[in-house]
Amino acid sequence: MSNDAGTNSRSLTAAGESIGQQKQPKKRKRIKPGLAPIEGRLIRNPPPKAVAPYKPKSELEDASLRFLIHHYVTVIVERTVTCVGPRWEWYPLAVRDPAFFNALISSTSSHAAYLQQVDLPRSFFFHRGEAIRLLNERIRQGAHDEGTINTVAVFSQQESFEGRPETALTHINGLLTIVGAVGGPHSSRLSHHTRRHIFLYVTAAY
Repeated sequence: MSNDAGTNSRSLTAAGESIGQQKQPKKRKRIKPGLAPIEGRLIRNPPPKAVAPYKPKSELEDASLRFLIHHYVTVIVERTVTCVGPRWEWYPLAVRDPAFFNALISSTSSHAAYLQQVDLPRSFFFHRGEAIRLLNERIRQGAHDEGTINTVAVFSQQESFEGRPETALTHINGLLTIVGAVGGPHSSRLSHHTRRHIFLYVTAAY
């Protein structure tokens, strides 16, 4: 009988100890002096930014630019004959030159508006205006670099595809003049990307 009582008392004592252990609060980690707690919002990834040769002036402009870049890469490059050769190389090529980039984005804006059956947005006029401004500056300086050549080629392509052959021909004549200054379309000074660009748009304009 005494053994049973002793066993029961030991069981109750052990149970009481386990219950007491379960009720003990968890110890909080002590923050070292001079270190402030990290806020959750600081851990989040920063918002994506458009990859462009310039910094957009606002988040709205950046978002619009990212949409147009996405449209160019996923729609124009994948589903049209605008880009010749290794199509994935075209955006990295354009992003190196502000005039070429703005001409490409303005053309993309026009293409997106056509598919959506809406009027041309402000982004079209903004990027086209920037491309024209940069192009005019280069022409006054007698430039005939690849960025300038590709910019004029994009303008001729857009005018041709949108049904303005006379304007496209004006760009083509200017393009041929610039290309002639570097030794013609087969010049070793031109990359194979630019040569294909020239042949495609001259053919399209005619």
